[in-house]
Amino acid sequence: MVMEESKMLFCGDVNELFEKYGSSHQYSVRVDGPPEKALEFLLSRPGIRGAEIVGNRIEFGVEHNGSDNGLLLADLQSGGLAIQEFQMIEPSFEDIFMNITSGTVN
Repeated sequence: MVMEESKMLFCGDVNELFEKYGSSHQYSVRVDGPPEKALEFLLSRPGIRGAEIVGNRIEFGVEHNGSDNGLLLADLQSGGLAIQEFQMIEPSFEDIFMNITSGTVN
């Protein structure tokens, strides 16, 4: 159960919570070579949000448009990027909790 200010925001077990709120549209990609080229390409694509270099990879969000991961990967490759690693970033319990609630502590 998730409550905020005496209001029940969610009732169910942890598995149900992740099923309902755990779908991720956050990705991480590692390319061969400097990540700046990949970042530039990602920032030029429609629907990409919050792209940033984190270590030797780029993390970014995708506005949900019903496309699958294969199409996203193909789009990255069409930009001439040599992809070494591509993965969806699964949200943590804290990420989900902060998205459901107002994210403030009283």
